[in-house]
Amino acid sequence: MELIQRRWRDRTILCVALAIGVCGGWHSHLMLRESGIAESVQQRPQVVDHVMTQNDRPSATSDNTTIHIYHLINLYSVPSDPIYYPFNKAQNVTIASMLRAKQHAHRHIVVHLVAAIFVNDTAASNVAFDAILPLHKSYHKLPFLQEMFDALRQYMPQDPTALIVFTNSDIGLYRDFYNIIADIPHASFTINRRIVPATLTDLDQIEERIPRGGYHPGKDCFVMRQYIDVQFGDLFVGHPPWGFAIDLQLHRAGHGHVNLNSGTNMTFHLGDNGAWKRKTNLIDIHSKEREAMRDCASIPWKLEKMRSITQEGYQNTINCAKLFRSLDRDKQ
Repeated sequence: MELIQRRWRDRTILCVALAIGVCGGWHSHLMLRESGIAESVQQRPQVVDHVMTQNDRPSATSDNTTIHIYHLINLYSVPSDPIYYPFNKAQNVTIASMLRAKQHAHRHIVVHLVAAIFVNDTAASNVAFDAILPLHKSYHKLPFLQEMFDALRQYMPQDPTALIVFTNSDIGLYRDFYNIIADIPHASFTINRRIVPATLTDLDQIEERIPRGGYHPGKDCFVMRQYIDVQFGDLFVGHPPWGFAIDLQLHRAGHGHVNLNSGTNMTFHLGDNGAWKRKTNLIDIHSKEREAMRDCASIPWKLEKMRSITQEGYQNTINCAKLFRSLDRDKQ
């Protein structure tokens, strides 16, 4: 009984993240009202196809003091999770933190929450974001970065001051995240997350633990001005070295890219696990595989010490190597 009560409590805490009534009941409605974001979650997101007219795009403002932030994230349904469906616990916490951060944004900051979702994943489309960008391609059900960013740039109006934020689906935000990044003068930067206990779900409790959270070297939060053009080739999300590849691309773009630690008030992650760390379905790394991956070894990817790698990690490292070989040829 105690376990059931705890699961119900956790689930109602996360109802704030959803635009549909999967959580059900008056309790979730009360939490929406108390959180101050009830109105935002009642709105249906704009579903945008890849072919758009000008009317599909949000209007740019002529007010020089207004900053538009477009936060892109890939979401996916998890039918095997009976508690947090249509998502999972990590995604629910992430979505709730993004909605709260949007509500805490200063008046001159306009936040556009944009979800990239596979076109046939209708369950995940019921989320309280401003726009949904349908995805059509994948590698082992993992989305390609290029398709996501191409769709986002089509959706955005031309605005040299606009910021693009891209985070992994399990990266949560501190409530003042958008206010903080709007004041950072760099044209692009990466933010490393803090790790908090995986048992937490309440955002207030999470924020209390962030100052004591451990640092993580992984790259999973990227901020850049709209005018910075970054190519991703066949890189997909979810398995290294996609984050390191984006970071290196931004460094090479020549706009003064910097890496920032999350500190006490930027991003967090529940626990320190990942699908790419799994111990099954691994590929042994021999001389042939190592040579194929070597062109990506300039990224902090412990290639020389690795003895095995997941199929997805191996393919993404090959994709990374192909991408940088192509970019280097173009510069010659």
